[in-house]
Amino acid sequence: MLAPFSIEGASSKSGAVQHVDGLRAVAVLCVLLYHLNPAWLPGGYVGVDVFFVISGFVVTASLAGHDHDRPGAFLGEFYARRLARLVPALVAMLVVTTALQVLFVPRTWFNRAAETVGQAAFWGFSNWSLDGWAVNYFEARAELNPFTHTWSLGVEEQFYLIAPLLLFFALGTRFAPRTRRAAAGVIAVLALLSLAACAYYGFTRGGRFVFYLLVYRFWELAAGVLLFLGGRRLAPLAAAWPRLHAASGWVGLALVALALGLPKPTAYPWARAAVAVAGALLLVGLPTVLRRDRLQTGLSHPAMLWLGRRSYALYLWHWPVYVLARWTVGLEGLPFKALAVGLSLAAAAASYRFVEHPVRSSARLRRWPVAARIGLFALLLGGGWGAGQTLLTQQPALGLGQPTRQAADWYAEGQLLKTAFASQRQCEPVVEHAAAGSAPQGLTLFDPRACVARTTSQLFVIGDSHATAYLPLLEQLSAEQGRTVAVLQVPGCAYLDLIAPMTPEVDPSCHRAATAAMQAVLQRARPGDVVFLPSLRLPRLIYLGGDRRDTADIGGDVFAHTPAALAAMRSAAADAPRWLTPFTDAGLRVVFELPPPLFQAHAFQCVDWFNRTNPACAGGLVERRSDQERYRAPVVATIHELAARHPGVSTWDPMATLCNARECRAMRGRRPLFFDGDHLSPYGNAVLLPALRAALD
Repeated sequence: MLAPFSIEGASSKSGAVQHVDGLRAVAVLCVLLYHLNPAWLPGGYVGVDVFFVISGFVVTASLAGHDHDRPGAFLGEFYARRLARLVPALVAMLVVTTALQVLFVPRTWFNRAAETVGQAAFWGFSNWSLDGWAVNYFEARAELNPFTHTWSLGVEEQFYLIAPLLLFFALGTRFAPRTRRAAAGVIAVLALLSLAACAYYGFTRGGRFVFYLLVYRFWELAAGVLLFLGGRRLAPLAAAWPRLHAASGWVGLALVALALGLPKPTAYPWARAAVAVAGALLLVGLPTVLRRDRLQTGLSHPAMLWLGRRSYALYLWHWPVYVLARWTVGLEGLPFKALAVGLSLAAAAASYRFVEHPVRSSARLRRWPVAARIGLFALLLGGGWGAGQTLLTQQPALGLGQPTRQAADWYAEGQLLKTAFASQRQCEPVVEHAAAGSAPQGLTLFDPRACVARTTSQLFVIGDSHATAYLPLLEQLSAEQGRTVAVLQVPGCAYLDLIAPMTPEVDPSCHRAATAAMQAVLQRARPGDVVFLPSLRLPRLIYLGGDRRDTADIGGDVFAHTPAALAAMRSAAADAPRWLTPFTDAGLRVVFELPPPLFQAHAFQCVDWFNRTNPACAGGLVERRSDQERYRAPVVATIHELAARHPGVSTWDPMATLCNARECRAMRGRRPLFFDGDHLSPYGNAVLLPALRAALD
């Protein structure tokens, strides 16, 4: 994504500045196209790498030749100017976007990072927040977070906590050439170390690990700094070989085009970034000592200059517009895409005209003391952050969607079951959270120590996020029966999903999690205890972000299975006994959850007036029972066969309660049985409580 930067004096008519403004326009257009549809420009996100280079070069140029003799005065003036450039537009975007998020975006299990990322963006640490939440930039969680794009602002702001002190020595006219060269050498060494760390850890730990943090991005900004610092030495070479120097811009354009055109990755490819950075260096260093060529002339076109000078505002606003469109009317189809681009341009133009430019060009503000200017912008950041916090805390009252207005039905925190079944509760279980075993397995323990009448048999629940979806029901059972309930869950790691064998070759991390869960149960369990196995056991019909199940290989029939999928299911059935027999041999009773219905739309995204027409909702929230039975038939047959072959194994079918003879609905009236396309809601838990209670007893 695009990084913010400034050119003090960007209104200069010199070709050097103008072609850089044009390059900014090219980069921001690439980013906009990529975010609109990655298939149109698979590498469009490298616009951020281009902007990092430009930012390092331009900010260094703006500081060149300073005559400060004290670093304090130099740094104070630098930060006062940077804050004037960045803060007003940023605060305006963050506050407005937070307000729109509160109104239209429901709180979801996969979007919990949005609130903390947005608030961290006020202080320049949203990249740390995204890294802490392990959000992959190339997955749907990032595309549905209206603040994901602020990561690059964080990288730049952190860079300029380090670089200006070195630039004070590298650019100061009062310092000896040896001192200036030493400062430039330190920047070069740091850049090489950053590039080496990016390459090494990107290869050994994965691209997501090196995507967001400054330590792995420092080299890109430093490349622009070093280009300016070394530019004077390169000028004689440009004069000696004018044709070669003139061709360098076209080579740079070709390198950037190569980085843009490579297939879309699933993680940050540092090598592609290096190609884009090399191209940007050549483009930024276009001939300025010679007459302008056609490339410079094209980049200096008035339309390119208009876009380039508004690139920061356009970057700030396009992403929230796109994301809020995904949450409401949708971003599919050319009319909606064109509308999103038009709104982005209008918001950027308004931000530049009424917020960014007036503050940056204010002669009155420049007459203020440096400390007063910095204090003013710090207060503006604090006020914006406070406004964001207030809006978020008031979301239950301000939100327009059903999931917000009727939160108890949709979110477990509403404690719907505690209210609906209060008369059947004999105590309040103590809830404990811990790690189970050596794998990253989550353990939620309901300990009914205050209950007078205790059920001696314990209940162990193993599964993926669908086991977590049963937490309201399981807590209610613990309170009713005085039963100890231990829930071991890892999102994305089912226990016996029967889609594929649970082997290290298929998924090493999930195999470790399943092994740790089995060992944890066997260590804690006693004969007569119950093991309940809820998990997603069928491919989803719709995925996060609105992508539907690929049916190209099965004739478009979403409820059919390919021969390869059926073969994998048979392999999973053959592998299943080794995961079951340790429980039955220990005298435990195993209850399999048969697959509940799955839907082709997400309930939370499709129940309100402002999102019902979203193309992501086209699949609907109603499915025919016969289609669901056909879809799950291979898995149901396997589970019944396992139950027949292993004494102590039984089944429970939630579909018998959730569906009627003809159809399955995600909503029962205006109340949700499901939160999304396959996870139960708290209201769904309340509906299933009597049936599961009977099955477990």
